Amino acid sequence: GGVYKLAAIEDKDGTILPKIKISANPDKITNPHFKKVYRLFDNESGKAFADLITLWNETVDESAPLELFDPDATWKRSTVTGFTAKESVVSTLTVLLGGSTAELSTLFTPATAIVFLVFTLLYTPCVAAIAAVRRELGSAKAAAGVVVLQCAIAWGMAFLVHLLCAAAGLL
Repeated sequence: GGVYKLAAIEDKDGTILPKIKISANPDKITNPHFKKVYRLFDNESGKAFADLITLWNETVDESAPLELFDPDATWKRSTVTGFTAKESVVSTLTVLLGGSTAELSTLFTPATAIVFLVFTLLYTPCVAAIAAVRRELGSAKAAAGVVVLQCAIAWGMAFLVHLLCAAAGLL
């Protein structure tokens, strides 16, 4: 079990093709393609005020006004200016490092960054996903098992990549 949903497939030529899952339940319909998550910070206060999901190849123009809206209630709109957009993992690590993105280069080498990325791609995504797994499986024990399995797979694959990087002399 899990809550990952099909968003794209790779054809024989390696081309990524966006795909959508159709369902009678609108909450289960997926938005096709790969995504990036940004956390938006107010430039004056430095505080986070919104999260933004974009396609993987989209960029956020911080110099232009940005209209945000609730996807379930599209009449709820707000245009924002004076913000900084940071990719979600980068913003979390920046907070942990005391607010300096320059410190990221002291935390990771290219090889350890790859190991970290492998782990973050495979581990349990969020509490909401765990709640959805519990609801789908009908058991907190089964959901806990899925979380443990996902974390074990993520750790195992990250460790394998670490060993490969070490064998290649990259560490």
